[in-house]
Amino acid sequence: MSLLHIPNTYSAQTKARARIESEIAARAIDALLAAGFHLGLSNGEDDLQLFPKSGRDEILDAMWKTDEEHLLVFRPGEASAFGWVFFVYGNDGWDVINDRTTNLDEWLVPVEEWIAEKWE
Repeated sequence: MSLLHIPNTYSAQTKARARIESEIAARAIDALLAAGFHLGLSNGEDDLQLFPKSGRDEILDAMWKTDEEHLLVFRPGEASAFGWVFFVYGNDGWDVINDRTTNLDEWLVPVEEWIAEKWE
């Protein structure tokens, strides 16, 4: 659910939370793609979706199928994930990044600092 795909049936409060979650996810994805990583998505129900050359909109459109999912981070040409970001939806919005591997600090700490400045 990218910003353009937030259902009109949501309440105003839910729409606001979904916008925050989408904005944060987009920033995290942008940071990782800019660093040259390839991304995959695992929601625990469907098969792993890989996005080796995709832009963030395709990845965002694949997200929000379940209440939580892992964004898997791959170095180009490697089959094993280098790291992951765990997204949990439906809480306060700003806390959508529930957990992640610390080896992604270089790219995600700036995103987390932005979150803290804007919402916490």
